[in-house]
Amino acid sequence: MSKSHNKISVHGPNSSPTGEEATLDVSYGSAMSNGLPVTFWSTKGTQPGNPENEPFLQWLSDVSSASSPPLVFSISYSDDESGVEASFAQRVNVELQKAGARGLTIIDSSGDGGVGGTQPDNRCAKFQPTFPAASPYVTAVGGTDGGANGESASTVFPSGGGFSNMWSRPSYQVKPAQQYLSTSKVPSTTLFNITGAGYPDVAMNAQNFALTQFMVDVPVSGTSCSAPSFAAVVALLNDARMASGKSSLGWLNPLIYAHPEAFTDITKGSNPGCAVDSSVGYLGTGFLSSAGWDPGKDKCIFFFPRLFLLFSFFFLLSSLEIFCDIGAHKNTYYTH
Repeated sequence: MSKSHNKISVHGPNSSPTGEEATLDVSYGSAMSNGLPVTFWSTKGTQPGNPENEPFLQWLSDVSSASSPPLVFSISYSDDESGVEASFAQRVNVELQKAGARGLTIIDSSGDGGVGGTQPDNRCAKFQPTFPAASPYVTAVGGTDGGANGESASTVFPSGGGFSNMWSRPSYQVKPAQQYLSTSKVPSTTLFNITGAGYPDVAMNAQNFALTQFMVDVPVSGTSCSAPSFAAVVALLNDARMASGKSSLGWLNPLIYAHPEAFTDITKGSNPGCAVDSSVGYLGTGFLSSAGWDPGKDKCIFFFPRLFLLFSFFFLLSSLEIFCDIGAHKNTYYTH
């Protein structure tokens, strides 16, 4: 693999000034993917029923029509499930399944609002999942904090996580979810859908990222940091596989849940973000971390040599290496 950084190309509109979100995603996706080609995808449009939401279906339609699309996409944008029309969400989910079957990996940041949705919400009476992160057909990436006291759930921003109100729990997730729900770490089951698909699926450091934009140093934290970083790792795994004649990894989730030994478990912290108890504020409620998968710290961080050994010899779907990202609606960029 080349150690030089290739020129970053843009697919779609490219007339707006570069925002912090776009700079962050491309910078870390490029740096951590070790010189693999990088393309930034920019998509115009809005979502039916809510013009503030992202044009995910338009983007996925563009991907579907591309003859040789990137094999790894990282998205650092999410919407609250409650603000997404069911018919739109179902159509997006179909396109996500098609992308996975085609050998594409879709990575999505889980959000920075803990159980409150895309952002902490001190008015929510029930936990708010994010879209499309809670879909079983994307790999949702949460955040951790690698402080002096050891790795824990992210503390600067509560990492998005919980259970979907739209999608039922997939079979590969039944055992780890039931294991978590049987512990004493679970909030009141009146606050979330106990049978829904759980998310995130993995986690990675999401704090104290260094970024320079317009000659100004900007410290950045959140799952918008961890998602492109993890996507770059997937791109490297694809590169290793394809160098030996194997296919791209495609839809990752069943493989991830089948091999927890490839990850390092994080058992400290939680993901607050919803004021279901006004006496303690939104920071008083969330999913507590425990051994194994949970929505609080997300699943686990990975150990690259373990992933390399596992994924390099696992036979999956289809083909060429690129790391990419999606732009926001109307070609503007913003964080969660």
